[in-house]
Amino acid sequence: MDGPHCHSTDPALAGCELTIALRAYEIEVFDTDAASVCTHARSHGSAPTDSTGPASQLALLSVKANAWQNSQVRASLSDDVRAYMDSLEKADLGAEMRLMRDEAARSGWAATKQAVELAYAATGRIDSASVAVSAARIAVDDAIPYDEPIDLGEHGAVFKREARSP
Repeated sequence: MDGPHCHSTDPALAGCELTIALRAYEIEVFDTDAASVCTHARSHGSAPTDSTGPASQLALLSVKANAWQNSQVRASLSDDVRAYMDSLEKADLGAEMRLMRDEAARSGWAATKQAVELAYAATGRIDSASVAVSAARIAVDDAIPYDEPIDLGEHGAVFKREARSP
């Protein structure tokens, strides 16, 4: 289009003729029926940009699950998770895409992908609670560092005294 910028669209439209509207601040893609397929913020300058990563496809996949087979999201997942997702009915696959879309918006694609992999490995399914907790933890990168070691000795002593009190 204009410059070293890449933008994604519905993978199901691969090989189809599309119309691109270049505007000052956005790029909109239309199919042969003049229906809007997607809109991207327009990138400027000579530095390459890329909106074709897996996370950029999640919104579209959440409403058009048929594009799953050709998606970068599918290609980026482990064989086990991919096989699980491939086995889902279209409605369930769309629900998983919405779960991943929402979590990627909160925690980023890398944390979401890792959380989905962990949830599936631990439970054999992908559920919102497992993914949300894992992604949040991954996104903040481990535990909170403390300046000094924590000593719960005084805390325990207080409870022992209260337990003895009549």
